[in-house]
Amino acid sequence: MKKNAFRYTGVIIVTLVVLAVLAAFFYVLYEPELSLRTLLKQPVQDQAEVERLLELSKVGRFDLTDSIQLAKLLEDAGRVEDTLEVFRQLKERFSDSPVIGLWYADRLQKYERWELAEISFLELLELLHKTNDTPTRPRLWSAREKELAVAQRSGSLPDTIAGLQRSDIFRKLAENAMSAGAESEGIARVEWFRKSEAYFLSCLEITPSNYVVRGAFANLLLQMNRPEESLQNYQELLKDKEDNLGWLISASLAAAAAKQFHLAERYIREALRVENRDEWRLEMSRIMSWGGKHDAALNEINALIEEHPEEKIYLLERAEFLLNAGRHRDYLTETAALAARNPLNLELRINRIRAMVGLRLYREAVNEATAILAIEPTNVDAAIMKAEALLWSGEYKAAQADLLILVNRLPTERLLAKQLAQSFLWDKNYAAALDVFRKLNPADLTDLDLSQGYAEAVAGQKNISREDLKTIHAMGRIISVKPEVNWPAPMLAAMGRALREAGEHDLAVELLDQAAERASSNLRLRLELADLLQSVGRYEEAEKQYRIITDHEKKGAK
Repeated sequence: MKKNAFRYTGVIIVTLVVLAVLAAFFYVLYEPELSLRTLLKQPVQDQAEVERLLELSKVGRFDLTDSIQLAKLLEDAGRVEDTLEVFRQLKERFSDSPVIGLWYADRLQKYERWELAEISFLELLELLHKTNDTPTRPRLWSAREKELAVAQRSGSLPDTIAGLQRSDIFRKLAENAMSAGAESEGIARVEWFRKSEAYFLSCLEITPSNYVVRGAFANLLLQMNRPEESLQNYQELLKDKEDNLGWLISASLAAAAAKQFHLAERYIREALRVENRDEWRLEMSRIMSWGGKHDAALNEINALIEEHPEEKIYLLERAEFLLNAGRHRDYLTETAALAARNPLNLELRINRIRAMVGLRLYREAVNEATAILAIEPTNVDAAIMKAEALLWSGEYKAAQADLLILVNRLPTERLLAKQLAQSFLWDKNYAAALDVFRKLNPADLTDLDLSQGYAEAVAGQKNISREDLKTIHAMGRIISVKPEVNWPAPMLAAMGRALREAGEHDLAVELLDQAAERASSNLRLRLELADLLQSVGRYEEAEKQYRIITDHEKKGAK
């Protein structure tokens, strides 16, 4: 009996030892995972704990819920790159899951990884296309459906995936590109905005009645400097909800940018009927001032000043309204004290220069611009206003000398180069003017002042180069085939004269005729047209133009 008892005791002891060894083995094996799960259950206290989390995550084996919790803790700790890396690994692990794909793409967009976000959204779009189905809870696309479903039920995954459509991804692509464009400059900005437009249009093709998307699209068009199209989209939205304050204000801004000030005022007045706000009253007064309703604008701003005498912004706005109204002396009087108290308010001082030029106080304007440039040597507005004052006073060479210095210092500033070209034009130095104008691409006709200046320089040049002949002909054809564009009479006249000097008589007649119709009281222009018609043997048409001139002169004599 004793022998058997010892034998059983030995077996028990051996068993316990084996179990202890196995327990130790499994503890060592799973200790990182257990420690990780312990840490995941509490907020991270410091960066040392973050580093511990990352170390454990490399050696521990844990499920989807733990991974997502890790990403959240890293995100809360401000570890953006580590957060994105965890999401990237999850996306790789669950490559057929729109849930993970969407969350990863959203995080990339949130942290301004625009290019990677676009790629991820496009991959998600492709996944939706391949599956040809819509994920709805509790069914989720994945080889790991059970794990994903558990994670979602536990609150670890967002609900946004439910009912996800291709239009949603197009919207996210559009918003991503729009955000990237807003943060970019130059060509990159243009390219991102073009992408955003294409994505918005794809989304609206699928869901044309989506108000949120159309509103965002209208905002994009406004940022793309296409206010007329933006306004059309806001008007479409207002057909269904005419008292939506956000759309009314946005429509007012778009209409003002499109110079449709009567519409801009109407929309903001409708917004004020819904909710009376001082900032909207201020915006309405600005719109009235821009639209030429100067007395009404001043009455509204004066009412705001009376209600809020401590608000200096209203005083500055009233002064600007005086400037818009052409009341230059009143503007200088009103702003004298403000400018003296705030010598570093350069915008105010530049507006004072504009008023001085309006009053032909050219020397005072030059002195004020020189003082601003002493504070800020690369202030483009001050440099341009100084050059303008010098040009008006006949000091062409002085204007050119100042502009050349700044153009060399700031070679990408188109406004400076344009003003330099204009200074050569005023000085009748057509060859020098053309050298500058050519570099500014006048042929695209987006800057009409620039295109007009170029045409005037071509007309003044006796020996027109082959390059300028080709350019002026192309510009003339574009203007001819787009009569719906409201080309200004001075622009048409300048192009007509340039084409006349280039020997393009038929096209010259066409544009000079349009210019004469738009500036019907300009008899000199009509006489140019008549003389050109006679010189090319179109005598009946010439006689008709001469008769219009004589009839106009007879009426004037009476």
